[in-house]
Amino acid sequence: MGGCLFHQDDFEQLQSAIQCTNDTYFVVIQNTQDFTQGEPMFKMKFPVNISWEELISGNYISSVLFEMNYNEYFVFGSSGKWGKYSATEHEYPLDLIGFKPEYSTIFNEKFRQSKEEQENIRKYLSSNYNQQF
Repeated sequence: MGGCLFHQDDFEQLQSAIQCTNDTYFVVIQNTQDFTQGEPMFKMKFPVNISWEELISGNYISSVLFEMNYNEYFVFGSSGKWGKYSATEHEYPLDLIGFKPEYSTIFNEKFRQSKEEQENIRKYLSSNYNQQF
């Protein structure tokens, strides 16, 4: 990922997992920036079944929210039992997903990583973490 909040395939992968949780909506909150004086810039709420085309149909707002670099976002479902954090302004952009234990089967299945992807991620981890794998 990196560079934006969602690419179409990333969004559809997350959407597939969200639909298995029975959440009815998800929210996207853009993290604060210096010129916003502590308030998030955008807070958007979307139904879980929204299509990619609908999601990106907001012209300027969609471009700012989903395609611009140098942003941080939080995404949460209506249950509050899973969340996603994306930070695109780092040297190595972050895209983290966390979830309650009862959702581990869903998210592990929907976001299964190949051995090659796992090895690539290990290159960036501290040696303390590599010992755990």
